[in-house]
Amino acid sequence: AAGLLGIRVGAIRCLLYGASGLFAGLTGVCVIGYTGTSFISVGDQYVLPSIIAVVIGGTSLAGGAGGYLGTVLGAVALVLLQSVLTTVQIESWGRQVIFGATLLGLMLLYGRQARLRI
Repeated sequence: AAGLLGIRVGAIRCLLYGASGLFAGLTGVCVIGYTGTSFISVGDQYVLPSIIAVVIGGTSLAGGAGGYLGTVLGAVALVLLQSVLTTVQIESWGRQVIFGATLLGLMLLYGRQARLRI
């Protein structure tokens, strides 16, 4: 639809992929500066919480639905959950299990919600 309006979709897509690569590289440099080391799995601990924050915010993993405000609120809720788990002195592996169970539960809930609307 955007192409029919005269918007150069290919150029914008190329620009956005380039910007994504630029920000990924800058993030990598920041993580190396923070941890003081570089190896391939240095950012693995950030992957699951970032996905969960987006899902908590109401964004569909299939795409097409969601927004910025929900994602920010999901990130705030996740930080609160991490703080509670740290206060209760849950180990790192226990937090990962709880985060995974949260993600699984939310995915099941959103899947059921979509079926009920039909």
